[in-house]
Amino acid sequence: MATQSGSKRTQDRSILVESYASRFGEPRSKQEAHGYWIFATGLMLGLLGLFVLAFSTMPTPRSSAAFSGRQLAAVFGGIGLPVMMLGIVYRLPIKKTADRVALFGVLLCTAAVVAFVVYYPSNWNVASGSVSADYAALVTGLYGIGLLVIGFAALVMPTMVRKDRVSIEEREDDAFEREGAISGREESVSRREGEVTEREEEDMRREESVSRREGEVTEREEEDMRREAEMDEHEEAVSEREAMVSQREAAADKPGESKAEFEMYKDKADKWRWTLRHDNGNIIADSAEGYSSKQKAKQGLESVRKNSPDAPVNEQERSEE
Repeated sequence: MATQSGSKRTQDRSILVESYASRFGEPRSKQEAHGYWIFATGLMLGLLGLFVLAFSTMPTPRSSAAFSGRQLAAVFGGIGLPVMMLGIVYRLPIKKTADRVALFGVLLCTAAVVAFVVYYPSNWNVASGSVSADYAALVTGLYGIGLLVIGFAALVMPTMVRKDRVSIEEREDDAFEREGAISGREESVSRREGEVTEREEEDMRREESVSRREGEVTEREEEDMRREAEMDEHEEAVSEREAMVSQREAAADKPGESKAEFEMYKDKADKWRWTLRHDNGNIIADSAEGYSSKQKAKQGLESVRKNSPDAPVNEQERSEE
């Protein structure tokens, strides 16, 4: 909020006031700064007119280029002079009425300059006996009236409104002092807000640092838990292998017990098969075909277990044809 108000005040002061203050110090009023820049603008236009006039004398005196150069020089100089006088009036600590009167005089001078551009050189200082009208006196008179109006606003009107000068200056000084006080308060508020923001950012950075540390601790704990789980699985696998070895050793020590076992599994065609495998890994027998279900595979396996112990050996000889 304070920043927006400060930027708005800077815009109200305008670039012209800020530039004047940086060069000559704080002005007593905005009008003083604006009047200086109006005066400077008129001065530059007048100097530019003199520069163009100097170059317009180089061509042939009565050539079209010479007339165009003089015409352009008259435009710059003719506008520059009343603008300079307007800047002087504008700097005076008087009522706005004088400024309006001076501005009206500038408009009269501008109209005279426009008329000069229209009528010069064909209708300017026409020789006697010529059929062309001569507007030189009329245009020059209009321009002189404009200068008189500006001079009246600069010299006569300040004495008419002298009583208001002190009050105007006091009001403007009070306004500037109030603006300065408000600016100081807003700058103080802005600094405080900046300090609060910095503290909040510092707290956020600390919280983020604590969160990162907690995350690292959590990751380490999870890593330790995974390692413990892997160690438990490894120990279980070792225990199972030891149990299997113990069972096999116990079975090998018992006479008359089988040293083979049946294995059931699914083949690539998703059919159930069984295999009778010896302890040494050799396959003794298999189902030779796949079963559609696990139950049928078990039935075939049980049929082999039931019928094979007492099954006789039938030796057959094949005759060669």
